[in-house]
Amino acid sequence: MVSSLEGWSLKPRRRSVFVLPTFLMLSCTQQAQPSTSARTNKSPQQQAKSVAKTGTWPPADATESSSALALKNNPKRSPYCDRPEAPIALLKDMADGADQILDSALGEIHALPPGKLKALAQKVQKLALKSEAFAGKLNRPGTEKARTYLQRLVDDLIEVSDQPKRKLKVMVQRDSSFNAFALPGDLVVVNTGLLQGKEALRNEAELVAILGHEVAHVLLEHPMVALHYALRSTRAAKDILEMEETPDPALVAGLLSLMRQPLLSTAQERAADQEGLALVVERGYNPMAGAKMWMRRTPKPTPQADPLGELLKVTEQVLTESFGSHPPTPGRICTALEVAREASERKPMARFYDGKTNLKRLIPGSQQVF
Repeated sequence: MVSSLEGWSLKPRRRSVFVLPTFLMLSCTQQAQPSTSARTNKSPQQQAKSVAKTGTWPPADATESSSALALKNNPKRSPYCDRPEAPIALLKDMADGADQILDSALGEIHALPPGKLKALAQKVQKLALKSEAFAGKLNRPGTEKARTYLQRLVDDLIEVSDQPKRKLKVMVQRDSSFNAFALPGDLVVVNTGLLQGKEALRNEAELVAILGHEVAHVLLEHPMVALHYALRSTRAAKDILEMEETPDPALVAGLLSLMRQPLLSTAQERAADQEGLALVVERGYNPMAGAKMWMRRTPKPTPQADPLGELLKVTEQVLTESFGSHPPTPGRICTALEVAREASERKPMARFYDGKTNLKRLIPGSQQVF
């Protein structure tokens, strides 16, 4: 769990912490309905000209946006951020060791010829997409509009990153689970469960928070670090990649399993949370939306009256943090609250976009604001 963002900057930048890509719990499948919300009187073309002229987005007259004042909060007073550190400091050393391993792996990856690295990533991506896990689910008829919408949102995030020329591809998977993930070869897969269903996201800012997390994984080379780890772990992984014919599905499943090593993945997930939220703010979206999204998905923490019980609870949290595939939800909420607070202080006169109508109509905010 991230308890402090001291020294953190809202401008996206590369970090030294890396974690293996794992599936991010998330949802999406309701029939889009016209919004009754008031909307700006400007046409989309006029809005675009206004943004180009002022250099700000969203424009000041965007109804579905929040002021910096709405982002102000004190994370130290939030029950999601209240966690004693001293009794379990030793357990964090394990995560630090994982970071060093991953840093070393990234250095070795960058030493490979770019052509070989790209070919390797594409081979793994191809094997993954042909696996039974994705059979008949990707880019199905009827998902074209959602795919175009998601691709535009990802492109908008890349544009404000430190790698604006990087090209990421988005695919939509017909799956009701609340999930999105990144694969080697600059690919982001988004489940339809994020866009519809009882757990569907409520506005574009929430969706961008999830997409920002996955984009950050790619920009920080986490999928490639995961692949490197798998190749170093077993000779079988190398054999699979060298096969000319399609490998046995069980072998491919084993390779993908090696790429999801829990101890190493936690630090990467935490880094992707921070870097992804930085992209959210830089693009002009409301970072508080991410915090509210996770709050809906977790019970509010309650203090333990028994000191021993509190110690056991905190120890369990850190074990989950060290060996789970994602940081505990309270930790993600705390990170989003910290980012929202800092955004309100750095940009006190700015507005941050929510975009409820955009998500319902699958119209990207960069194309039209409401």
